[in-house]
Amino acid sequence: MSLYPVTVAHRRTFWASQQPHYSPRTLDLLPISADDVQFSWGLGVHSTALLLLMVLYPACYAFDIRRLVVVVAQTGSEFADIKALVEEHIFPILRHVQIRVVQVARHGLYKEDGIVVLDDTRNPTTLYIEGDYTLITELMEAGTVPQVAQGKHICAQKYKGEVIDGWVDLWHEGQPYRNILGYHAGEPERMTKAQSYTTRVIAHESPLIEMGWGHQMCLDFIWHLMGVNWVKSLCSYCPFAGGRQFILDRYAAEPERGIEALLMEYCAMALNGNMTLFGSGKSLYDSVLAQDTRIVGSLESVINGFSQRLDTREWSIYRIQRIYYERPDRKKRPMTDRNVEIVLRGSRQDVVQAMGRMIGEHVEDAGHLRVYTRRRAVPDRSKTTIEEFCVAAPSGIVEKQKKRFPKAWAHLALQQRMFTTNAR
Repeated sequence: MSLYPVTVAHRRTFWASQQPHYSPRTLDLLPISADDVQFSWGLGVHSTALLLLMVLYPACYAFDIRRLVVVVAQTGSEFADIKALVEEHIFPILRHVQIRVVQVARHGLYKEDGIVVLDDTRNPTTLYIEGDYTLITELMEAGTVPQVAQGKHICAQKYKGEVIDGWVDLWHEGQPYRNILGYHAGEPERMTKAQSYTTRVIAHESPLIEMGWGHQMCLDFIWHLMGVNWVKSLCSYCPFAGGRQFILDRYAAEPERGIEALLMEYCAMALNGNMTLFGSGKSLYDSVLAQDTRIVGSLESVINGFSQRLDTREWSIYRIQRIYYERPDRKKRPMTDRNVEIVLRGSRQDVVQAMGRMIGEHVEDAGHLRVYTRRRAVPDRSKTTIEEFCVAAPSGIVEKQKKRFPKAWAHLALQQRMFTTNAR
């Protein structure tokens, strides 16, 4: 059986149709580099197209194909359709050419916990999408959603950049190497950001940008070569999906992924009503319910599974103490510190009943009942303020506070009491 199900005639037709765009033959005369080559394979359309180009036309990239190492950082929560595509269509080619494939993952919450090498072989057969210590584990324990700060995707930095850096420490031992990334011509800004996702002083290369290959070009290349429509690689709770139709369709095909994303958002919004998955007040739950009857019908197993998960899991009452530090620039969000304590554990029914008996100001917010003992006195970003409340949510969020928190909280709580007393 041929490794390439689409005929040679189809591939020739594709290359002819792309003229005067890049053709693999145009770079054949470049000198061959003696350095090892690392390719960070993200499993999606663009990096997969580039991987196929490098494997099938190695002379175009001026390196010895035997020195190529394909590295995959597994974050967990990847969709099963990507696993099936890779194992059926890409791994056979890599086995045939004997390309070294290394799959790595984070081993714990902290960088000091190191990494796990899930697989290191020239005969890959299995894509280990389950990873080891996963991103969703950290998010669920912290009661939050994926964060983007100052334009940087923090999750990618921790669960891909740092993990691959860990592998580099094991692999090249200070020797020079080339690092190739699969960003396409429409995303040069991502290439710039990638420089900050690694602690290594090394120049990244992105041949797709240099060749002018955009998204559609990559899709077309894979289809003409292999006869399949490649899908987007992403975590089931990717904040950049924005509740668009493609992610909802994949939830319908893999309900468990939709359920885990809804549960993560639900717990995050219990602790902070603004913590929606997609930001700007747009939640995944609302995106699912906003679909028309036909689409919602296809997501029925996701919605029902989510409701069942809430009913059957252990629940907890969490006490949240939060400090909003002053920001002179009122356009920016306030810096915050948070203390999380577990007050009570039990069934959902028992915990909700206990919440109803608590003393304080009972407020319904974002589908959650909160019982406030301290409200944020002045919602002014130029002043430091505090709030304290209890809320019920599924168990799994861990107790956590920074070392500086108790002293800061005690000082601010005393100030608030004095202010309230004087006001009376």
